[in-house]
Amino acid sequence: MPTPQSHVQHLYLQAGFGIDLPGLRAHMQKSPSQLIEDLFDDARFWHSLEVPNFEMPDLMTIRQMKEEERREMQQQARRALGTLNLAWLNQMASGRARLREKMALFWHDHFVTRHQHAYAAQLQVNTLREHALGKFGTLLSRVAKDPAMLRFLNNQQNHKAHPNENFARELLELFTLGRGYYTEQDIQQAARAFTGWSSLPNGEFVFRPRWHDYGTKTFLGRRGNFDGDDILHIILEQERTASFITRKLYRFFVNPDVDKEVVSNWAKEFYESDYDLSTLMRRMLSSDHFFEARHIGTRIKSPIEYLLNLMCMLNMRFEQEEGAIMLQRLLGQVLLQPPSVAGWPQERAWIDSNSMMLRLKIPQALIFSSGLEVQPKAAFAGNEDAIRAGREMKRRLGAKIDWQPLLSELRGLEEEQILASLASWLYQLNTDPASYQWMRQHLPPSGKDERIKWMCMRLMGTPEFQLM
Repeated sequence: MPTPQSHVQHLYLQAGFGIDLPGLRAHMQKSPSQLIEDLFDDARFWHSLEVPNFEMPDLMTIRQMKEEERREMQQQARRALGTLNLAWLNQMASGRARLREKMALFWHDHFVTRHQHAYAAQLQVNTLREHALGKFGTLLSRVAKDPAMLRFLNNQQNHKAHPNENFARELLELFTLGRGYYTEQDIQQAARAFTGWSSLPNGEFVFRPRWHDYGTKTFLGRRGNFDGDDILHIILEQERTASFITRKLYRFFVNPDVDKEVVSNWAKEFYESDYDLSTLMRRMLSSDHFFEARHIGTRIKSPIEYLLNLMCMLNMRFEQEEGAIMLQRLLGQVLLQPPSVAGWPQERAWIDSNSMMLRLKIPQALIFSSGLEVQPKAAFAGNEDAIRAGREMKRRLGAKIDWQPLLSELRGLEEEQILASLASWLYQLNTDPASYQWMRQHLPPSGKDERIKWMCMRLMGTPEFQLM
């Protein structure tokens, strides 16, 4: 049984980053169940990101550096992170493993870290991608021993003589249970259990037994000589953990307005499956609930989702990180650089007068290689790089678009049909044709291919295109 166009678009926006027009029409011939199977089958086809390894000197070497040497080291570190940023961005846009990459992006904003060492950042991104659809318990354990996480939350300073509570606190509040489901004593006891968990300069996890507190601890009503692995196991025994994760996944993949009954049922199944993420996501994406009209076009695309959507729809790639990162900074979300351990803001926080104007201008800049003159998103208002990027009107963004598939799909149609086809593909919500038919009166007096590009640019440069 064929699948309605709106359902295919919704599925590939939520479980990926969109789909080009030829791909959309081909997938409409498949049944909903076959589309789901394809997403999970394709999730197997992924490979680790590998960027040139930039070796960060040890602290003693950095302290002995001259100011000029230190600046050069910092520039090299930024370039390495930029290379990793672009490698992941292009992989999310062009790889077959759409669902895996979308899940990894979700986990990137859940298990939040920020690290200036590109190798540590690469290790964590690959961990998130590898375990994105596996067992949540395995993912949690790997992240808890990840060098970027341990350093970001200061667990390398967690010593039995002076426990550091940062990692234990965020583990409970942001990663597993949520506020109100643990006490300050639970944080203190968990911190004791994680003493000695650290990492080596090469990125390997290391347990330092002489730093560890081997005393008895009381955690979430349990008493014993617990270590960090025991704490993680006890957390996973709590049904609240399944509810917390399911609710957050629902808000990201279905609707920010949570249906408590549905989440409760899915969380119970998630818990009973031993936290199998593939089972939960298959249940979510194949449900009638997921495809209800009230869940379509209800979420504002984050800056990264917005850029990736443009890349997927237009078969576009950034050839150098400079342009891609400039746009991320201007929009207010840079991969690998979350603003805090709480992650990025959500929903309406992405849109203000400056960022909306920028989003309306970006399609023209990308499609016709025009310049940009904008103000950076408020979150980056004090960032010199963002301000500098906003002032550079003539810089090209280094984006390459393969127009052939889209043009081949539309050349044989009349202009009214082309415009209607583009609008139904680019907009999630049903739109009155009168709201875009006026564009036909302003088409440039050029060839058909250029007019198709112009229509794309105008339709993408609208508020309606910001919804998913």
